[in-house]
Amino acid sequence: QHNVNKSIIVPIYQPIKPDKMSTYIISDSKLANNEDDDKNLSENNIMNQSSTVKSPLTPLEMEQQQQMHIKAVYHRNWLLQMASRLVRCFDVEVRLLRHKRYELDVLLKRTELQQYTLYDEYRLLKEFEKSEHVLTEKVKNKFDEKQDITNKVNELTLKIEQKKKDLERLSQREHQIHEEFKT
Repeated sequence: QHNVNKSIIVPIYQPIKPDKMSTYIISDSKLANNEDDDKNLSENNIMNQSSTVKSPLTPLEMEQQQQMHIKAVYHRNWLLQMASRLVRCFDVEVRLLRHKRYELDVLLKRTELQQYTLYDEYRLLKEFEKSEHVLTEKVKNKFDEKQDITNKVNELTLKIEQKKKDLERLSQREHQIHEEFKT
């Protein structure tokens, strides 16, 4: 009532290359070998545990063992696939963090260069400030000199005006004296 030549195809994922899938064909001979191995193990366990009479496996028990074996293979493959996926995710995260670190290194270098530039500008401004103070002092002195000269020019202009008036008055006086003398 069971098919004599039945095989079961179970997909197996390689842990290193999980995207590539190979198939594992469980044939009746392998199942029989596995069942014999399982029988030997279970017989040893049974004899070790107690001295009961061993009974041959029924077709239902054989089917259950076969299903358990297939489930175990599937579970192992699933675990390998999950482990591979976790490794890939971890590698992606490492690459992303490495990229972020490189970006931060570039930003740090730019910031350092900008800081050096600002420091050089600050140093130049300090030097210019010193020379500016000297030049400002010179300009102030020259302005004071100009003011003094302007004041002196104004004074002298007033004196000249005064002298001109005096001269004119004297000239009129002289002219008047001449007129008196002529008369």
